Amino acid sequence: MSILPNIMQDKLESEAEELILYIENDSDLNRQRFEPIIKNILRRKKSGTYDHTKAPKLWSYIVEAGAKKYNKEMPLYAGDWKMKWYEQFPVEMRECASHLFANKYFEEIFFNGYTID
Repeated sequence: MSILPNIMQDKLESEAEELILYIENDSDLNRQRFEPIIKNILRRKKSGTYDHTKAPKLWSYIVEAGAKKYNKEMPLYAGDWKMKWYEQFPVEMRECASHLFANKYFEEIFFNGYTID
């Protein structure tokens, strides 16, 4: 049994968590993307139509917007070549971030009573 997949998964999750922290601390993303997502989830919770299997897709919109903004503010270079946002944050990492967001806020909303004023 190889330890490599676990190391790769840990690296993927740590990069996803860094992007999540960036998104959570950006006031524009918070106002434009985060709050509407939370309101949508709260509305679906109230009506009983929330489906957690669809939540990562919902969170993927803010993850993509955050990846683009992060890349614009703090680009990654490979030599003299500036990486594009989708190269700096590959699909697997963005999907991981979307799932982490979905799970984190599912717990906050459904178990800890998270609300937006």
